[in-house]
Amino acid sequence: MTESPFLWGVSTASYQVEGGINTSAGPVNNWAPWDASGRVQPCGDALSFWACPERLLDLASATGCNAFRMSVEWARVQPAPGAWDPAALDRYAEILAMCRARGLEPVVTLQHFTHPLWAGQDLWLDHRAPDLFESYCRRCVDEIGRRLEAAGQPPVRWWITINEPAVVPAATYLLGMFPGTGWGPRRVAAAFDHTLAAHVR
Repeated sequence: MTESPFLWGVSTASYQVEGGINTSAGPVNNWAPWDASGRVQPCGDALSFWACPERLLDLASATGCNAFRMSVEWARVQPAPGAWDPAALDRYAEILAMCRARGLEPVVTLQHFTHPLWAGQDLWLDHRAPDLFESYCRRCVDEIGRRLEAAGQPPVRWWITINEPAVVPAATYLLGMFPGTGWGPRRVAAAFDHTLAAHVR
């Protein structure tokens, strides 16, 4: 068995680069109320990665990277409870194939600070959060893997469950930097518990 090469790459997050999130035509995640109120700068077109990923992938490849980290926008692939968007899953598989065509090994994060607004502003305080997250992850990994294999590609090897899992509880319920309601040590502890359980599941 040969060792995997050291992965040297760049990292992105769907909310930061894809564009079209929390717009009338796009997916709606838990940052939508802050977008609408002006508390944060609206996503807008961002870097238009969803529509034109080639430009950023070419730049990553040109810098000598051999890996590209991106995330799946949960609200895009599951826009409503129990509803899945096959076209969004198709598109993520296409983008991952584009990575590999440029010699970039994909590293995919399943939750990078966002979740669908339908799951509630305070998802990580909800005892159902681990179940919801597990269901999303299983479906997403399976669906994208099948699409890659149908295109002659191996499934994604490197998955990250939750980006910086300690940040979400602290930034939401201790510092007030992320969307949520209320704050305090009990909320932080509950959010940590549910986030850790979701990661383990």
